Amino acid sequence: MQEPSVNLGVCFSDTQLFYALNSSELPLTLRRIGKIDFNFNIENALLEADSEAISGLLDRVDRIVREYKVTNLKCLFPANLECWSTLPKSVYDDPGERESYLKLLMHGQSRQTLEPFWFDLSNRDYRFLSVRSKPHTLGYKQLGDASSFSDLCSDFEIGINWIDKTDRRDTFMLLGCYRDHLVISSFIMGKFRAATFIRFRYLEDLAFLWLQQSENLPWLRGVHDCVYYYGEKALEISEILHNHLDSGSIKIKLDNLSDMYVKASEETYSFNLEEAFPAIILAL
Repeated sequence: MQEPSVNLGVCFSDTQLFYALNSSELPLTLRRIGKIDFNFNIENALLEADSEAISGLLDRVDRIVREYKVTNLKCLFPANLECWSTLPKSVYDDPGERESYLKLLMHGQSRQTLEPFWFDLSNRDYRFLSVRSKPHTLGYKQLGDASSFSDLCSDFEIGINWIDKTDRRDTFMLLGCYRDHLVISSFIMGKFRAATFIRFRYLEDLAFLWLQQSENLPWLRGVHDCVYYYGEKALEISEILHNHLDSGSIKIKLDNLSDMYVKASEETYSFNLEEAFPAIILAL
């Protein structure tokens, strides 16, 4: 009899690592959701490939992998280290046009250093492109060495995974609320519609930046059944953007498991679940 697979989802917030574990035996029930504190900024250490800091991080992840016999590991990769774009499918279908577009988009960077990823959209005439710089991924990829299979996931893939695992077919918006950028992804009738992210220096500037982006991206003003907030700054950003979102939508801060459509044996946690949401969904 084949052993059930065990999935580990991981995400970071400053000096904190959030993780979640799930077994294929109970697809929407988490075996464990946890947090580990470090004395350094995890994302900076991974980006700079700080060997001393990374070794401690890798040791903790490796211990989780061995203790729970993890077979699959998924780690959230920061949106502000990627480049996103939507382009006509006709451009994607032509290899020459596709490479020309990539060269133009990532002007000045060697093609050998780029990792492009393509995604289907609800509008089949277009495709969504996410590009990473390989040097930026080196530290992150070391995390996956402890398991038999690993993957780095973009922020908008959280919504794609959520739909895939829960089979939901409503229209909703996800807002990933971080200390220096906001990730917005939209899903319509169970399909990925669009995504973007907004960098900011001060939270007070976000309302203006949102309105500025909305002029070029009408879907930001679109109708959604629900708007979900997650991440370290979920509360603050939900208050800032409240009057700029569809007034008819239900606004939900993902601080409990029932709103995530998952279960766990533990009922209370010593940390904010909205910060662990990416890890929870990536573990499913």
